[in-house]
Amino acid sequence: MDQILLTRIWILLFVASAVALFGQANQAISDLYHEGYEQLAAGNYTKAAQTFQEVVDEDPKNTGAWVGLGRAFLQLEPGSAKAERAFNAAVNRDRKNGEAYYWLGLLWTQRQNRHKEALEQLKLAVHFSPRLVDAWELLGFLHEQNANEKPAVLTFADALLANPEHAIFYENLLRTAYAYQYENIAIKALNNYLKVTDTPGRTRVDLAEAHRHKGDAKKANEIYTELEKSTVPWPVCHGHLVKARISFDLGEDETGCKDYWRAVAAINDSASRKEFYDDLCFIMQDHEYDLHAAARIDSVPTFYRRFWRSRDPNLKTELNERIPEHYRRLNEAEKKWRRSPVGYEHSILIHERSVAGGDEKSPFRNLNLVGDEFIDVAHFPKALPRDRTINDLGVVYIRHGPPSEEIRPNFSSAGYNTTWIYKKEKNRPGMIFHFQRIGEHTGWVLEAIPSNTENLERLDSRYADLQDSLYMNGRLAPAVRGLAEQARAISLLSLQTGMTTETTNYHIPERPMDIPFQYVIFKGETANEVELYYLIHGGAVDLDETQKVDVEEFLCIHNQKWDEVTRHTRHIEQRLNLSPEQWGGSGFVMREAFPLPPGDYFVEFQLLDNVGIKRAIHKDTVAAPNYEINRLMLSDVIVAGEIDESRTYAFERNGIPFSPHMFYAFRRDDFIGIYFEIYNLQQDIAGKTQYEISFTLQHAELDEPERPRSVLGFVKNLFMDKRQVTTKFENEGRTSDDYIYMNLQFPDRRSGQYRLIIQVKDLQSGQTSARQALITLL
Repeated sequence: MDQILLTRIWILLFVASAVALFGQANQAISDLYHEGYEQLAAGNYTKAAQTFQEVVDEDPKNTGAWVGLGRAFLQLEPGSAKAERAFNAAVNRDRKNGEAYYWLGLLWTQRQNRHKEALEQLKLAVHFSPRLVDAWELLGFLHEQNANEKPAVLTFADALLANPEHAIFYENLLRTAYAYQYENIAIKALNNYLKVTDTPGRTRVDLAEAHRHKGDAKKANEIYTELEKSTVPWPVCHGHLVKARISFDLGEDETGCKDYWRAVAAINDSASRKEFYDDLCFIMQDHEYDLHAAARIDSVPTFYRRFWRSRDPNLKTELNERIPEHYRRLNEAEKKWRRSPVGYEHSILIHERSVAGGDEKSPFRNLNLVGDEFIDVAHFPKALPRDRTINDLGVVYIRHGPPSEEIRPNFSSAGYNTTWIYKKEKNRPGMIFHFQRIGEHTGWVLEAIPSNTENLERLDSRYADLQDSLYMNGRLAPAVRGLAEQARAISLLSLQTGMTTETTNYHIPERPMDIPFQYVIFKGETANEVELYYLIHGGAVDLDETQKVDVEEFLCIHNQKWDEVTRHTRHIEQRLNLSPEQWGGSGFVMREAFPLPPGDYFVEFQLLDNVGIKRAIHKDTVAAPNYEINRLMLSDVIVAGEIDESRTYAFERNGIPFSPHMFYAFRRDDFIGIYFEIYNLQQDIAGKTQYEISFTLQHAELDEPERPRSVLGFVKNLFMDKRQVTTKFENEGRTSDDYIYMNLQFPDRRSGQYRLIIQVKDLQSGQTSARQALITLL
């Protein structure tokens, strides 16, 4: 009995000892396992590989160690066979190991032309491990790289529903759905996402935007209206911008602009800033890009207000008509002229790019420039993304709207070549753009020389010669090469113009009319004194049945930052005792005066004829000089009819009455009155000034005035009828600032256009200053 008990005790002791030894072994393996992953995290890949190898040698069923070993090998040698064997070992021991499939998928991406195998492994990874975020991301992006557009969108949709807390999938779902025009997938996914998200307001806004992007602005508006009625919070900036886009699509421009400015006012982070930038980068000029990049987040709303104010085609109206026009163009371009957002990266696009510019045997092959390569030579705007989702034709459309004329080849090439012609108009120069469609993913690209010139002889007969040369082999004849180079130069000039300008198709509803006007700037006590003169005349403005003139005046001035400096309106109603026939040859001058500090300004002046339903618009830049600097300077010159101090005129300055002449056209026996002011004359110790004034009447065909002559020579030359005459005289004063007025007459001058050049020389300091006016003698 004692022997049996002793045996049992020895057995128990042996088992306990074995268990203890086994536990110690497992602990050692576990320690090595964790040490291997610490080495991986620290970048010690060689040591990690050695550590994991020890683990799998001791425990071949340890799938985590096989994955770690494969990862270490993958870092030491991307795409290596050793890494593949390690990952396969993990899969063979656990067929549902999503992590192992993910690393196998990553491994296949590191091998040339093996994306198909990578996609297969990544699909298994997300199937068995739907919470594996990295696998979803790589799978979606790999679909994009291989132009699998719909699978890419579906991948991000599935990833979002499996991982609703990860914003990256939400953003990529919307990005790809809009870029590839699979809005229906986004709409379905967002409706499902609404059931699990804790931010339903943002999701409802994006659901409305998805419907708008799909082309159903009415449904989008219904969703947005329901959201506004609810108590659900929603992102103010993003929400109002979406509502503005919906309103623009519905043609509700005033409502759209109100929401647009609410969105602008709510810009408060980099995401909202970028959303506006993505909409406007297609028209942003280089200097605006620099200002935008340098602006602090709190000053971005001010930047966008200035950005649009500078483009407002009619400052008199509260609505900025250019904003809805831009967004409608952008919406159309996104639908019609898209391209892959990954640019020319993957193999399909590389192939499309390689065939751009026509057949390899084309004699134009070495002369032609295509796409971004061409834009680079002309001028690639800083703000225009190279990975944009809108192709070149869409970019031109966003900037300039529909062309005046489109020319396409006949038959089979009609869908692959087109030329857009923008005829010269008041608000834009003439431009010609040639496009070639080089693939489904790249779309329309600009080209310097049209790869198919069929039908372009309508534009220029020389294109027929170029078309004939397309069928030639070998070198171009010198004459034909010259034509090709001319065509390229024309395209280059058009592209330089097109990428640095933009065009609005907004048209004033009233008929245009011509109203002469002029700015005259004088030195004031605290700022410059600007006087605006304009002529209301019977050749433009109509009388009503009571012989009354009814016009509205509008003046708006902005500084270089497009801050509004002054805005003025006036309603002018004046009854005239004139018949329409008498009024046709009559008119009266009006004046507006206002202070303006030195600097450069944008000025818009409008005059609306309420009787004839006509409008005159003048947009100009005005440079207000700094008259306070210590240098001799002259004011602008007022050219008037005869100045007679004994008569009363509507206007006067320094007690000198005058009536400005708005057309600067005089009969040869008329007196021409001139008035100007001289500033910063140097005084001697007695406070006296001395200066010389010279007047030169120079025929407009001459470039340089002759040397001044004496008064006798001036009179003599009048009778000799030469095309240029000059006289001068000296004057004295008692103040550093002075004014001059006088009447000139040129009875013996020939009819024509002349420059009246006025030059003043300070005899104390030796400084000179000059002004000139262009007059016509009838």
